[in-house]
Amino acid sequence: MLWGSGGSVSRACSGVNTRLFDKLMGNQDLVKIISWAKEERIDKQYYVETQQIVKVTKESCNEMILKAEDFLVKMKLLINELNNERINSARDSFTKLLD
Repeated sequence: MLWGSGGSVSRACSGVNTRLFDKLMGNQDLVKIISWAKEERIDKQYYVETQQIVKVTKESCNEMILKAEDFLVKMKLLINELNNERINSARDSFTKLLD
């Protein structure tokens, strides 16, 4: 059961955010992790346990922790690879999205 309409709004915003991140950074691995984590959060926050896609278990919690650690490592690598050219390219892409 959905608690209010927040779940559908969150899912719509989630899609926009991940597409924006993908356009600006072009890193599919990070986009996949972000998308998965947001879906899991929405599922656990807005749905009662009987209607959750994946039940909360020790294994599912461990999987989330591993994916979060993987995400942090990949973000640090992305940050370390940033240079003026990539920053300017991301700015240009963002500006084009706004036009």
